[in-house]
This record gives sequence, structure tokens and C-alpha cells, in this order.
Amino acid sequence: MQATTLNMVAQVLLTLPYSFSQLGLLYGILFQLFYRLVGSWTAYLISLLYVKYRTRREREKVDFRNHVI
Repeated sequence: MQATTLNMVAQVLLTLPYSFSQLGLLYGILFQLFYRLVGSWTAYLISLLYVKYRTRREREKVDFRNHVI
């Protein structure tokens, strides 16, 4: 992982206790589940868009052997 990604993950992990102290246990868990759902949906949409892009480009005879995501 790159340093910036590690910093972003660390920042989120360090703010979790504060979030739970402000929301309470029940609402904290509910919001975490909501954020998980939104994050999963976003990842699904991004992968779906990439598959559509790649399919269209392959029809145009574009070579993806050296393609790096």
C-alpha cells in the first residue's frame, strides 16, 4: 500500500472511537453498516462500469494485454 492510503485508513480508524462516543453504540453500529452498504454499492458500480468500458474497447480491437488497473 502507498503511504497516503495507509494515512487515510489510519485516520478513519482513529476517528471511530470518537464517532461511537458521539452516536452511541446502537447508532454507531447502524451507521457503520450503512457506510459498508454504500461502499460496497460504489465498488460494484465501479467494477460494472469498467467491465462495460473494456467490452466496448475490445469490440474496437483494442489490446488489453499490457493494461494495468
